[in-house]
Amino acid sequence: MTQGSGRIAPRRGLFGWCLYDWANSAFPTVITTFVFSAYFTKAIAADEISGTAQWGIAISLSGLFVALLSPFLGAIADHGGRRKPWVFVLTLLCVVASALLWLARP
Repeated sequence: MTQGSGRIAPRRGLFGWCLYDWANSAFPTVITTFVFSAYFTKAIAADEISGTAQWGIAISLSGLFVALLSPFLGAIADHGGRRKPWVFVLTLLCVVASALLWLARP
């Protein structure tokens, strides 16, 4: 782990981060777990059993991807200093990826 600078974050920034994290937690819980997984297994996949298996594999691979890349991306973010551009770009990427879910058709 890296050493922090010892500074205390201002309350406004901390509150803003808490709101961002709170809002961002609802999306994976509702959309990824309940809404889109049900749509994928029932409407997109050939049958519900293979759809459930495919969904499980996709979620497992994405979790592995996050586990492998998080230490490296965290080190880059810690070393870079400026975090808001990262938050903005990655949030924009998530918005675009979420919008592309609309294009998923049976």
